[in-house]
Formats: sequence, structure tokens, C-alpha cells
Amino acid sequence: MNAIEQLKLMDLKSKNKLMLTIYLILTVIGLISMFALDPKSIMTMLNLVQVIIYPIVYFMTNKSKREYLFPYVIVIGMNTCMLITTLITGGNLAGVISVFFFTIFAAVPFNKKIFGIGIVFGLIILSYNSFFPVATYAYLKEEFASFFLIYLLSTVLLSVLIHLNDKQYKMLQEYMDQEEANSRAKEEQKVKLEKELFTIVDSLSKVNEKIQFSVSSQDEMRIAISEVSAGSQVQSEQISGIATNAHNNLVVLNDMNQSTKELIEESVQSSIAAEEGQLKAKHLMNEMDNLQMVIKELNENFRTLTQKIEETNQFAQQIQQITEQTNLLALNASIEAA
Repeated sequence: MNAIEQLKLMDLKSKNKLMLTIYLILTVIGLISMFALDPKSIMTMLNLVQVIIYPIVYFMTNKSKREYLFPYVIVIGMNTCMLITTLITGGNLAGVISVFFFTIFAAVPFNKKIFGIGIVFGLIILSYNSFFPVATYAYLKEEFASFFLIYLLSTVLLSVLIHLNDKQYKMLQEYMDQEEANSRAKEEQKVKLEKELFTIVDSLSKVNEKIQFSVSSQDEMRIAISEVSAGSQVQSEQISGIATNAHNNLVVLNDMNQSTKELIEESVQSSIAAEEGQLKAKHLMNEMDNLQMVIKELNENFRTLTQKIEETNQFAQQIQQITEQTNLLALNASIEAA
């Protein structure tokens, strides 16, 4: 049961309680006067029976969760008893006035079917009271047109109110349905954005691992270069320059690693604030583009470093050749000295 149906049910229960309360109050007041005048009349008995039956029906419909039946029972019952009383006692002014009260009473639930039943009964009772009055109220036949016009205007006004009430409920239902659809769409968009952000975070983690591996490789290269530089004093300045470049690259990689960690933290925060939507996503895409540019620059640095390492290897080979030649020269010098 959605919110609109719950609201309608609560409204129906309140109106049922109001109808029963109004009827009991008016009927009890009427019974007191009837018992004083004629306690054994048909009208007194009918009202007494209704006072007993309607509360029973009210509690039974509430207990069985069929509250919608009570307005039908009380409207049909009241009008039927009034029609029976009119047929027995004849038309009178009280019967005409009662028609207007019963019609307004039938409009309380704001139900078109119940109100239609009240209108039909009202027209029958009004016509009978006007065309078959007792001798004392013979003038009612002449006033039928006025009564009918007033009754018609009253029913039109009440019909408009019921129509406006139904229209408001329909508009409220459409609004609730639209809000529910928007909520579902926002939830789906949020879930989709979270999945994309988690994918981005996973990719950044993999990139970070590769960068850490590259940093380790650079450390190993720096150690190897240091060992090569120890083997030759002549090439120490060039090798020191290469080591300095490698260290600078290491600093750049560490900065890149820190930027990556900050980007991961921002991504996690963006997943928490997913409701801010597309603006954050566009900003994140711009950051990813910048990251891609940095990675491209890093690849170029790697290629430059690779060239430097190849030059270092060539220098090392040259050093080895020089060392071998030096050893040969030393051996020749030793032989000549001997």
C-alpha cells in the first residue's frame, strides 16, 4: 500500500467516524422528542433500529478492513427508512428538509457512487413529499419547482466539490509516482557512478603498482650505475650526471605517486558525494586526462632514461676495453722492465 492509498484509507476512516457521530447525535436528539410524543410510532422504531445497527456495522467493517462498505450502508439505510416513513405518514415539510440534509450527508465521503445513490433517493423522497403531501402541507405541490431547483443547484455544487477532490487526489498520485520514478532514476545513476568510480580507483591502483615497480627498478639501476662509476675515475663525472638524472626521475615518480594517492582519495570522496552528479564526473574525467598526459610524459622520460642507460652501457664497455688495454700495457711494461 503506497502513501496515497494509506492517506485515502485514513481519510475514509475519519469520514466514517464523522458520519456515525453526526447521525447518532441527531438521531438520539430526535428519539428523545419522539419518545416524548409517540414512543410506539413507526418512525421511532425505525430510528431506534438504526441507532443500534449502524454502530455494529461500523465496528464490523473496521474489524474486517472493509471500511468502504460503511458509507453505502448508512446512506442507503437512512434514505430507505426516510422513504418508508414518508410512504406511511405522507409528505410533509420535514421530509423535504431532510432530503437536503441526507444529500449533504451522502457527499461527506466524497465518493461519486455514494453521492449518486443519495441523489436518486433524494429525488424520490422530494418528489413524493411534494406530490403526495398530507392536507396540512398541500402547498408543497406548488413549491416543488423551487425545491427542485434548489436541490439541483445543491447537487451540482456538491458534485463539483467531489470532482475537485478526486482531481486533487489524482494530481497527488501523479506527483508521487513521478517522485518515485525520479528517486529510482537517481538511485540507478548513483549506483552506476559508484561502479565507474570503483573501476577508476582500481585502475589507478594498478597504475600505482606499476609506478612503484618502476621506482624499484630505478633504484636498482642507480646502484648498478654507482658500481660502474666506481670502476672508472675517468667516466665518473658522466655517470654522476646520469645518476643525478635518475634521481630527478625518482623524485618525479614519487611526486606522481603522491598525486596518484591524492587522486584516489578524491575518487573515494567523489563516490561518497555521488549525488552531486555529472559536474564531479566531468571534473574527474579532466583529472584523468591530465593523468594520461603525465603518464605520456613519464613514458618519454623512461625512453630518455633507457637511451641514457644504453649510453652508460656503451661507456662501461669502453671502460672495460680501456681497462683491458691498460692491463696489457701494464703487462708489457712489466715484461720490458724485467
